[in-house]
Amino acid sequence: MATQPATPLQFPIKKALIRRFARDTSQHTRHIVQGLFLLLNGWIGIQFYLWARYYERGGVGMNLPRPAGVEGWLPIAGLMNTKYLLVTGRVPEMHPAAMYLFIGFLLMSILLKKAFCSWLCPVGTFSEYLWRIGRRFFGRNLRLPRWFDIPLRGLKYLLLGLFVAVIGVMSAEALDGFMATPYGLLVDVKMLNFFRTMGITAAVVIALLVLLSMLVQNFWCRYLCPYGALMGLASLLSPVKIRRDAEACIVFARQFQSDRDILDGGFPGEERIGLKQVAGLTVERGERRTKDIYAACDGREQTGGNIEQRRLAAAGRTDDRDELAVAYVQRCTIDRCVGADGDAK
Repeated sequence: MATQPATPLQFPIKKALIRRFARDTSQHTRHIVQGLFLLLNGWIGIQFYLWARYYERGGVGMNLPRPAGVEGWLPIAGLMNTKYLLVTGRVPEMHPAAMYLFIGFLLMSILLKKAFCSWLCPVGTFSEYLWRIGRRFFGRNLRLPRWFDIPLRGLKYLLLGLFVAVIGVMSAEALDGFMATPYGLLVDVKMLNFFRTMGITAAVVIALLVLLSMLVQNFWCRYLCPYGALMGLASLLSPVKIRRDAEACIVFARQFQSDRDILDGGFPGEERIGLKQVAGLTVERGERRTKDIYAACDGREQTGGNIEQRRLAAAGRTDDRDELAVAYVQRCTIDRCVGADGDAK
């Protein structure tokens, strides 16, 4: 009986291992930027208050210039002035800084997705601190059921639609006339007076929003902020996208919990994506997999005494398991192709 030549082994193509040696400081940098922007807004608020008090007292006190940055808190005026610019081609005389800041934040969202919300927005920063405080105080944050969460997220888009509909039907003359009214001229002072002479109803509503923001992560941003809704829609045009390489991440996704999110959101530009969804794996509701990546190949548990870990320890490098996982997965693939007796399977 003639012997047949052995089938040549087909080994997987080894991909270059990209290993991060430097510590990830992106979140630390983001928190620094958030803090600096909070300080900037605090200084703008103090200067604007002193400016308003100077004229309220009839020219008594510190005579500071009105800070143009306060108009960043006038997004509706910014939207109205942006439409006025598009229709007439002229920069509006009242609150032009609101328009420039509005356009700048919009361009930021188009180029860098929702960077404004997560890096610059003071309300978003406060919201983030509130849910962290709530998690520490109450032990956890609440997660609303999906049947209630998804419709509730539509509220901010509904609010955005109302503002866009009202401003959309206004002519350039109507926009200019509104800005020339006493309310339009002093809309920034009206905003200041809202907080200085806050009524009981407004105080109760704000206190309720603070409590809900402590219980539910980013309650205001997630459900009620029309400005964030607009930035989310603008971010759909962003060239910056998260794309998955199913070949590269399908194995590593198995070691994570299926309900741990990479992105948290829902509706345009805010899709909730779990690690298994990124890898293209089927995810069942409530499934949790914390199996070791080493055991994902053939169930063999690898202890800390194997040769790869000793090699890393001798080199003075930290075992963060990503390099070992790549090597072990490749070895498992070879083991499955070649039996113990060396014959091809």
